[in-house]
Amino acid sequence: MPDQPHRRKLKELCRTRWVQRHDAFEVFLDFLPATIDAIENILENESRPDSLTDANGILSAITSFHLLLPW
Repeated sequence: MPDQPHRRKLKELCRTRWVQRHDAFEVFLDFLPATIDAIENILENESRPDSLTDANGILSAITSFHLLLPW
């Protein structure tokens, strides 16, 4: 459908093709602010302990310095 905007989604990491790694990382960085907002929303509104633990772990992992600047 030509009227719909192009939809992007997170890509799987390709372990052998560097160009695909770069593309996947760019999409991840583009989605990072919205992803953090969504996880923070879960943390504010969720009451199940297992969901809160998972959300805290994911948020901690994706905002860690070592993930964003691995070299």
